[in-house]
Amino acid sequence: MKILFISDLHLGSPLFKSEKRVMRLLKDGSYDKVIIVGDLFDSWEDCKCYILKKYKNLIAKINSMENVVIIIGNHDYSTREMSNIFPNKLIHREYKVDEDTVAVHGDEFDKNVDEYKWFWKYIAFPFHWVAESYGINLKYWLRETIHDIKRMRLRAPYDSLIFQAEKKLVNKYLHQYRNVVCGHTHLPKIVNDPYFTFVNCGDWLSNNTYVEYEDGKFSLKRG
Repeated sequence: MKILFISDLHLGSPLFKSEKRVMRLLKDGSYDKVIIVGDLFDSWEDCKCYILKKYKNLIAKINSMENVVIIIGNHDYSTREMSNIFPNKLIHREYKVDEDTVAVHGDEFDKNVDEYKWFWKYIAFPFHWVAESYGINLKYWLRETIHDIKRMRLRAPYDSLIFQAEKKLVNKYLHQYRNVVCGHTHLPKIVNDPYFTFVNCGDWLSNNTYVEYEDGKFSLKRG
């Protein structure tokens, strides 16, 4: 079985400029299953009616595909609203891919986002929005900078568990699954360990990355 994992499109963000490339991926008939690992939309960016109208073709394509699984993220609409947008789909918080693999967006393990969502949404986000208007992904730049500082302190390679959120995610599922696939941080990586594999799909605002899973192996690719 060949599976496509794709996350953090953030439809509605002015930084998302890859609709045609995403559409080509969805139309690729080689995938047995397509799993959207959260933050398909960015409900913080603009009114829902505008976003749904602008990306109506992409939304229609997702709705028409029987092999698509949708996992909700912290920037997506509520579960009820997502179900209304995608009436033919079940909306998941986490999804068991197979006996060895689970997929989850990952925001619940990010203490700063989970506990202080009001701060990021109503105080910090306006600064991010202004930066976006100039083509700057402020949140990604900040995460990447903090990640690199922590990496240097730990003397660890990029493809290792750096953030506490990454470690907490693995710790929760380590005894249930062999592989954990997530999004959220927008930092694409595959961490291979003798006991687990951690996969972050990246995003489609700065990296344009996705993950393929075939014959028990994960591959990180760029669109």
